[in-house]
Amino acid sequence: MIKIRKKVFLLLIGFVLVSILVGCINVDVEGILADTHIENVDLIQVQDGRYEGEHIAGEVVVVVAVEVEGHQIKDIEILKHENWRGSKAELIVENVLEEQTLEVDVISGATISSKTILKATENALREGVEDE
Repeated sequence: MIKIRKKVFLLLIGFVLVSILVGCINVDVEGILADTHIENVDLIQVQDGRYEGEHIAGEVVVVVAVEVEGHQIKDIEILKHENWRGSKAELIVENVLEEQTLEVDVISGATISSKTILKATENALREGVEDE
């Protein structure tokens, strides 16, 4: 009888700990990204050069350097990426380079970091747009 009570007690403690853990990692993605609307930049308007851009969304901070040559994105270097668990989002730069657009899918499981990298890239590209 004592063994059964002990098992039930341990299961109950385990359930409580898991519930607390899940509650702690629940993130309001939509709230954090409310001010992060990404717009594609017309590369025809971007002059050749290297441009820096940054964006902050919640606890995620991204600074990138974007190199443009011949109206194409030649390189995106992530200079700073403060994140909680979104480091895999850095793979998104490969998609942007391949597609030559900011309209790429976010990396699953790293939505906030993915969109923050995209917005920082947009901000960098806007630095290179010729004034009319």
